Amino acid sequence: MTRFALHALYPGALALLIAWSTAVATSAPEAPRPETEASPATRTVERIAAVSVEGVRTIAVEIHRSKPRPDQWPLEMLREDDSVVVSIVDESNPDSRWEMVAFPPIVLRQQGDLSLVSVDAIHADSVVLMNCDSMYRIYCTCIKQFFDADAEKALGQVKFEPLGDSTLLEIDDAIYSVTEHRRFSGNRADAIVARHSPGEPELVSGGERERALSFLPRPRPQCPYLERSPILEGGYLEPSVTPLTRPSCFKPVPSAPSLWIFDFDLYNDDEDLHGIAVQEGDSYRTYLLPQSTPEDFGLYRSRFLETHQIRKQDIGRYTILETIDAYALYANQLWFGKNFYDGEGFIGVGSLGFFDIERRGYKLIKLPEISDWSTSAILVGEGVVWAGLAGHPEGASYSGGLLRYEIETEAVQIYPINKVITDILHYKDAFT
Repeated sequence: MTRFALHALYPGALALLIAWSTAVATSAPEAPRPETEASPATRTVERIAAVSVEGVRTIAVEIHRSKPRPDQWPLEMLREDDSVVVSIVDESNPDSRWEMVAFPPIVLRQQGDLSLVSVDAIHADSVVLMNCDSMYRIYCTCIKQFFDADAEKALGQVKFEPLGDSTLLEIDDAIYSVTEHRRFSGNRADAIVARHSPGEPELVSGGERERALSFLPRPRPQCPYLERSPILEGGYLEPSVTPLTRPSCFKPVPSAPSLWIFDFDLYNDDEDLHGIAVQEGDSYRTYLLPQSTPEDFGLYRSRFLETHQIRKQDIGRYTILETIDAYALYANQLWFGKNFYDGEGFIGVGSLGFFDIERRGYKLIKLPEISDWSTSAILVGEGVVWAGLAGHPEGASYSGGLLRYEIETEAVQIYPINKVITDILHYKDAFT
């Protein structure tokens, strides 16, 4: 079989790898029932994940808040006096309820009294949770909380260092996953390798582990800063900066061999250059991505101005910088959603659009539902555009859900998805 690599977001890595990794395992006494239980009227309860187990009971993870969450906060944001609670409800008796504290009020790091919690897995006898620094997810802790649902009893927990995203490899009819500790991202010496076969995944070591690691794709080199713009009169690239001479500055578009997306970072310029390059014979012609104006920002992102207490006349102090990240080729159009950063003086306006390959021009679609969001993934087909929405503030990214846009009718629908969407696949009649 041909050897190739598949990249996939693998939340929480593998639950069973938790016990086998170098993480520190500890036992814990039975978690107490929340102190807020005696006065439920004084707390705000928000469910962040749930699962029905064999139609018998519902297991849910909730945040019990001492006061309501501000509208601009993501659902998973915690104050130091909030608790993460696991609840179990008998589906034949909705009034029944048992709950235990999984994460008590906690401050992990130096960023104040806020953190983010995520649910990596829910099982019939356990949940896997991660609580991280609210800004950059540098300081994180994970637990796997065990319980006996029938006896309504907490059994203890395992604490461990969170694992990073996994790469899936197919090598000679075998499937391997390679997972690294988040703190040592990119350090393969700390990688955990498991072989997936019928039954439980199995950790591998020695020569088999080293062989699997040898198939990992090499990191794509970064485009160096350029002293000046490489775009000549007429929009053509100078020969020293082309997909052949500076490949790290270009992303080739699959199924369109003459099309590239480029990102040029300039040393001595307030504006970087982002857009699409098209090969014409031995030359390459560029088409810069149209950037939003301060007027666009004031019109479409009034909520951002309000929450950050920014006056419209002060928008000009910020740098509007929008790029193409997620894209999809459909017919003779390269569809994409804008990507931007909301922090450190940079802002942007979200929108869908496409580059018409034949006519060599952009068409941007301004939608109120997408104005506050970058596009993290996109899929186009049969008159419908699906887009994953994400916010990129100065800190951890968060999800804005899944957008469905009908090209002909311009109808828009948002589906709530808690996790940031990295890929959208169409399989039979379902989307994943």
